[in-house]
Amino acid sequence: MKRKEKEQVVITVPVYKANLTADERDSLLQLFSVLGNHSVCLFTYRELDLSVYHQLLAGKKFDIVFFDQEYFKNISGYNLLMRSKLFYESFSQYCYLLIYQLDAWVFNDQLSFWCAQNYDYIGAPWFDNWNTINPNNEFWGVGNGGFSLRKIESHLKALRSFSYIAPWSTVLSTFVKMPKRWQSVKWLLLNLSIRNNTYYKFNNYDDNEDKFWGIIVKRNFNWFKTPDMLTAAKFSLEINASMLYQLLNKEISFGCHALDKYDPALFNELKMLAKN
Repeated sequence: MKRKEKEQVVITVPVYKANLTADERDSLLQLFSVLGNHSVCLFTYRELDLSVYHQLLAGKKFDIVFFDQEYFKNISGYNLLMRSKLFYESFSQYCYLLIYQLDAWVFNDQLSFWCAQNYDYIGAPWFDNWNTINPNNEFWGVGNGGFSLRKIESHLKALRSFSYIAPWSTVLSTFVKMPKRWQSVKWLLLNLSIRNNTYYKFNNYDDNEDKFWGIIVKRNFNWFKTPDMLTAAKFSLEINASMLYQLLNKEISFGCHALDKYDPALFNELKMLAKN
């Protein structure tokens, strides 16, 4: 029997509340306006009232995938879902998935182009000092998960692979500095064994999921491919967007994340330019 060929990409939109702000409505409508010819899937939990979404998207084609309500109660639950084998296996009929949170914005349809670049993970560039807008901040890595493209097979491969998140030397040095080490032996044993690793059954990483993928997995697995700073900026803008926009010779990126928060003037300029 011939194996069914996978579809290229699905756009996935996390939905966790019954009502939307005006900006979130605009973001969702922009997604369908620009990328509506691709597969779109909202992911949420069954108990949530989705009336607003059905009304707003009446006549538009989209699917809905449900997960446990616990994943949508807070950011920790969402981070856990984004690091779960369950999430990526739910979209295993696709090669890639685009995460599109409703503080993101897409300017034009470059989705197939970016899938063809064969990266495992792409998001807006990050810099040291995180959310501090400063052109002197050093490029730290790629990148923000709110508007990010992920190769599903690679994410599952990483979650099925055992690799320490923090090196043993870091765990041991942290333990040595603890004021009451004798009370922390359990912590030490857990972080030298089941707690401190990428394997999905044991993963207990307590930071943001995009840092896990863009920094930890990238560092631990040399096969996990992410782009350089300017290539990532062509995909998406977030922090230090004006600087990156100038470095790109004012080329409009595929999309952005939270740009209305970090650089509203540039965000409005890019929206106008993309319309023309």
